[in-house]
Amino acid sequence: MRRTILITALVLGGLFANAQQRLGSTPEQIKDLTPEWKGERSADGRPHVSDQLLERLKKVSVDEAWEKLKAKGYLSQFEGGWKILHPDSVMTGRVVTAQYMPARPDLNAVVTTAGKAEGRSQHGGQNLWPIDILTNGDVYVADAYGKIADGTLMGSSLSSSVWGRAKRGVIFNGAIRDEAEVSEIKGFNAWVKGTDPSAISQVQLTSINQPIRIGRVTVLPGDVVLANKYGTVFIPAHLVADLVLDAEFQDVHDQFERARMLEGKYLTGQIHGAWSDEIKKDFLNWLNHYPGKLPMPKKELDVYLKANGY
Repeated sequence: MRRTILITALVLGGLFANAQQRLGSTPEQIKDLTPEWKGERSADGRPHVSDQLLERLKKVSVDEAWEKLKAKGYLSQFEGGWKILHPDSVMTGRVVTAQYMPARPDLNAVVTTAGKAEGRSQHGGQNLWPIDILTNGDVYVADAYGKIADGTLMGSSLSSSVWGRAKRGVIFNGAIRDEAEVSEIKGFNAWVKGTDPSAISQVQLTSINQPIRIGRVTVLPGDVVLANKYGTVFIPAHLVADLVLDAEFQDVHDQFERARMLEGKYLTGQIHGAWSDEIKKDFLNWLNHYPGKLPMPKKELDVYLKANGY
């Protein structure tokens, strides 16, 4: 019951915790939001999916990731329609969330007080605060309600700070400025709804590391994002390992199938469909002599094969 009440309060965007107004979630709140994650966590409580899995995820297609999430009941994990600084690059990382809304004086005063109480910088704007908590491998994901003119959450200086802290880029339902200079920051990338030369104005921060909405996706702190030129998929942390291994296995499965088709070893209906025990045995022998390096650790593959009847 306590967990249900807490999650409801967070989703509604409240700044309340233990009868005190807060801007950022506590580690305990994030743990309550992500109870299905059983692995390591960052100091702020977010699930800490390994760097190795983040790297392997880069080879998974957006469509394949979306399909596997849909099969698990996660139907709204994709968002497209982005302006991308470097479309040919792929980015994966652990999500830090931020929510922005149109400025309102009374609420802004509450946020300012909460930020001060939480030890956040009182120099510069509130759009600095999410950047200050980034660590290596984090992707800064913000909902700025699609505002473009006067909705630029950062320019070249803050983009440099993001890259320096996280070695990743950003995903904004909003905008950035200084596009020419930002595009020259080596390694940095951005998925945004637009760019504009204006500075941020009449926009205020309302939450950090609480649930936010990016288009049609509900995004939680600690989710893992896969972003490329085809769009962005937000993956619950507890599903990443299985999703990556499923995709990697499907890839080697398809390689074997195509190889045997080219050889004409089996009838099309035999190899392109449910496999007989004979073909499964042939596949296992082919794996033992795999031409190159397997995309997954052999130990993980062996467990997967056994669990799936090979």
